[in-house]
Amino acid sequence: PPPLLVPYYGTGQAKPTNHPMGTLTTRDRHALVMAQAGQPAEPIAVDDCLLRMLNPSEIARGMAFRYGYVLLGTRREQVRQLGNAVTPPAAEVLIALLTE
Repeated sequence: PPPLLVPYYGTGQAKPTNHPMGTLTTRDRHALVMAQAGQPAEPIAVDDCLLRMLNPSEIARGMAFRYGYVLLGTRREQVRQLGNAVTPPAAEVLIALLTE
């Protein structure tokens, strides 16, 4: 089965990784869940799944930052920077409107 992106707060629902991400905040709020290699397709027991929080480079890619965009600071500081960031496509549109 495909990996799922799971929001790490009360009301969110898991989505396939090819769907848009939810809002990203200054705290770790999204985890990746996937079946361990070699597991049968269906059904999968909870004990056969792996869960980990997204790393800053994955969060950055989910926000449309270019591959290799450099973030400074600790992991926590990088997540905070991304949570406070405007996605590059939105920033581009805003700047274009301001410069018309």
